[in-house]
Amino acid sequence: MLRANNFELAPTLEDLFASEEFYSVRSVGTQIKSPVQLVVGAHRELGIKDGNYPFLAQAVRNMGQDLFQPPNVKGWDGGRTWVNAGRVFVRYNAIAEALESAPRPGGQGGDYWTNPVEARWRSPRLDASFPGALRRPLAA
Repeated sequence: MLRANNFELAPTLEDLFASEEFYSVRSVGTQIKSPVQLVVGAHRELGIKDGNYPFLAQAVRNMGQDLFQPPNVKGWDGGRTWVNAGRVFVRYNAIAEALESAPRPGGQGGDYWTNPVEARWRSPRLDASFPGALRRPLAA
């Protein structure tokens, strides 16, 4: 794929992210995002410029990643350690907070849980992955 795009990274990544294999059942859910990846990625995807930073910092801490306080020199283990019975609800609430803060036509924030049709920030990737995010079993 890289050779086919003359070693240009942007078109290679576009091809990768547009491929069916990238979103296949075999691929989806194989990487569990760290708390920072989850929160920052959601804010970028939703176009949020001014988030509730104290809440987000506490949420990241409650998810097991206390910023600038790694458990050791190596850092955090990651993977399945980010998800357990307690942390999955913190992850869900952090995303809910981001969705409520997302810009929408006519004002700041919105109720995307009950009226997702209004959302102009929607992206095909988010639409495809978010509804089943908590229903899909984690990869072994």
